Formats: sequence, C-alpha cells, structure tokens
Amino acid sequence: MRSHLKRIRLIISVQAHAFQNSS
Repeated sequence: MRSHLKRIRLIISVQAHAFQNSS
C-alpha cells in the first residue's frame, strides 16, 4: 500500500515538473 502511494507521489512530482517546464 505504501509503495503504491510513494509511486503516485513520484508521478505527481514528475507531472508538476513537466508542467512547470512547459510553462
């Protein structure tokens, strides 16, 4: 369960980084 949450958090971090980079 924790592993899944950690993975989701990592994806969100990457998504946020990509969004900021695109902006």
